[in-house]
Amino acid sequence: MCIRDRYKKLCGILQEIKAELVVLMNTEKSLRKGSDAIIVEMKRIELETGAVGFYKLEENREEISNQHAVINRDKGISLAKLTEDSAKLKHLIESRRTQLDPLLKPLTALKDQCKTLEAKYNDAKQQYDSRMFKIENEKAGLQSDVDKLGSEYLKHESKYHTLGINTQITEAFQTRAANEVTYRTMADKRLSTQYKSYSEQLKARTAELEKTLKEAKTQQRAVRETADQNSKQIIGFANMKKLLEIKLRSLNGTDGAHERGVEEPNRLVLCLIC
Repeated sequence: MCIRDRYKKLCGILQEIKAELVVLMNTEKSLRKGSDAIIVEMKRIELETGAVGFYKLEENREEISNQHAVINRDKGISLAKLTEDSAKLKHLIESRRTQLDPLLKPLTALKDQCKTLEAKYNDAKQQYDSRMFKIENEKAGLQSDVDKLGSEYLKHESKYHTLGINTQITEAFQTRAANEVTYRTMADKRLSTQYKSYSEQLKARTAELEKTLKEAKTQQRAVRETADQNSKQIIGFANMKKLLEIKLRSLNGTDGAHERGVEEPNRLVLCLIC
């Protein structure tokens, strides 16, 4: 039986159950309508006999019994359904396993092949890591040697350039010394139109510097000798400026006195320190 037929069959059963439920509900309503008179009569009988609440106890007992029956019925249905569902699942699993077995056999072979390849890969990776470790160590050693050689090269290069400069300086001194000998021994050879040789040029420059130094010392001495007099003149001019400012303020402050006819003497006192 396919799933669609089973679904249709279950739908039909569900419709029948719904119809029965409607009938039962209608029957319950009709029974409840008729039970009101019975309950009134039972209450009267209980009052007469002194057994109040007996009908409720009986009703609760019947209700509990009905619920117990419903539970037992549902339990049986559930167990049967579970048994049926488990059987179906077991059958489905067996059928799927049967279908998957032919597909799993190649996968088993591939799994074994994968394990072999993984072992080879791990061995190759271990060898690769070992070689790379050795290469890195050798690289570090070579880099240290290269750095050391580079440092030595820079030192030697610096020494080479220093030696070259010193050689040029020495050659220049030698050339100048040879020229000096030539200028001093040969009458037709001169350093320039003004000087015969380097020594004569040096003496002339030295004399000029000595002359300049003497003039500077003379000027320094003159400045020192006139410093006191100059400072006194500066102080005298400053005092004169202050006196002129005071005179100006006094003239500006006596305008009212002129208006009143009072004459102020026009006096200016200068104190010059010479």
